[in-house]
Amino acid sequence: MKSKKQLVFSPLVLVLIVCAPPHVYATAIAYSDISFSNLRIVPTSGTVQYFGPWLAEAFAQADDSLGPRHQTSAVPADAIATYASGHGFASALDVTRLTGSAASDARILGSNVAQASSVGLGTLSDLFTVTGGSGSVVVNFLVDIAGELNVFTDASGERARTRTIFAAELSDTLLGDALSFDPIDLILDVGPNSTDHVLFNRTLSASMSLNFNTPYYYLAQADSESFAMNSAVPEPSTITLMVIGLGLMALSLRTSIHRKLTCIFTKTP
Repeated sequence: MKSKKQLVFSPLVLVLIVCAPPHVYATAIAYSDISFSNLRIVPTSGTVQYFGPWLAEAFAQADDSLGPRHQTSAVPADAIATYASGHGFASALDVTRLTGSAASDARILGSNVAQASSVGLGTLSDLFTVTGGSGSVVVNFLVDIAGELNVFTDASGERARTRTIFAAELSDTLLGDALSFDPIDLILDVGPNSTDHVLFNRTLSASMSLNFNTPYYYLAQADSESFAMNSAVPEPSTITLMVIGLGLMALSLRTSIHRKLTCIFTKTP
């Protein structure tokens, strides 16, 4: 036969087992990467002359709500935090294979309430002039780009956002005029319980009329940026469970006392 103490506490144990919060999850993931290659400057006449080797630069940054910001500008550049990472790269070792790339990742898994963001940059730049003529000449700028964007959230993943940009800028170093090309700017941004994915691979081209024997500064940059955020996951309140348990204990105790009194008053002399 079970003891009276076991009878009192067994309803409480049952309630705590039934009402105990299940293991819950909240996920927000944002990732993107972009690369450019086969960068070319092609005049319709004359020859392109570079003033020196191409300058390759990279930058990476990772940040989340758990700790300090991490960033670096080495080549390659890698920054890592608990829930985020960024990567940047550029190479001009072979002028026939000029390339740059960037990637960013913000990834919050499990029931963690947090925010995370990251950035990656890969940049090439140089000074050049077109020789072999006078007056003006049409110059074609071409580059191949490729990459992808991914976002995912479950019901408690509050937001996932990622962005890739390829930007190019041309400056007349004598006049100081900046001639910017239209950037390629792709964004995915979702709220709770959503997913999206984009792949891209294309050749970009632009033409401009430049002057012979004039120095120009050209910059090409790959940029990747990601952000993710998780919200709090609703769970049964601990206080609520305690109140239910205390109520059941009082009910069990009252029942026990009632049975004892009934026995006393119904007992025959």
